[in-house]
Amino acid sequence: LLSFLCLSTAVIPDSLRVTSEAQTLNKVQHDSLEIKCEVSKSTVQHSHISIAWYRRKADEPAVEVISLSRDFVLRAGSDYTQRHASGDIRLDKVGETQSKLTIYNLQSSDEGEFYCECWEGGK
Repeated sequence: LLSFLCLSTAVIPDSLRVTSEAQTLNKVQHDSLEIKCEVSKSTVQHSHISIAWYRRKADEPAVEVISLSRDFVLRAGSDYTQRHASGDIRLDKVGETQSKLTIYNLQSSDEGEFYCECWEGGK
């Protein structure tokens, strides 16, 4: 049984906020995991927001899973490049304000806390 904790972090500037329901999901290997986070801001259009998803395990630094730049360039983190190439990792925009991370064919190495960060402009 694999355990996933889905979190989100608030990001500066104050006009940009990320929210997602904190939830613990229990999955088995080869299941799929789908997590969403909501981006809300009071300024510029949402198309100018960069989004990144991270996975963190106890006592280890966070690992980037995948990111989408403001210019719509999708890039998988080094630990997930192969999985992204094979179609196991997806990042989608849902409407104007939501980001959805999907991981297919879960592995034990995917276990941990997932969270998304958003910022205006490039990285």
